[in-house]
Amino acid sequence: MVKLDRMSRSSSDALAVSEELTRQGVTLRCLDIGGAVNTDGVGKLVFSILAAVAEMERSRISERVRDAKT
Repeated sequence: MVKLDRMSRSSSDALAVSEELTRQGVTLRCLDIGGAVNTDGVGKLVFSILAAVAEMERSRISERVRDAKT
């Protein structure tokens, strides 16, 4: 994938996709962070943190849009 935040809408979905791909023997690479993210403990940790940050950013954008409409 090119960017983690485009993979899913929630960190739990991103983790589920990563786990399924791992079970199928697929190495998940995120081009914007430059490496495999589901091959070892550190990669999984980084993936989890970045997925949570992407979810938070998405939530904040939604809140700002909603606030701008009121």
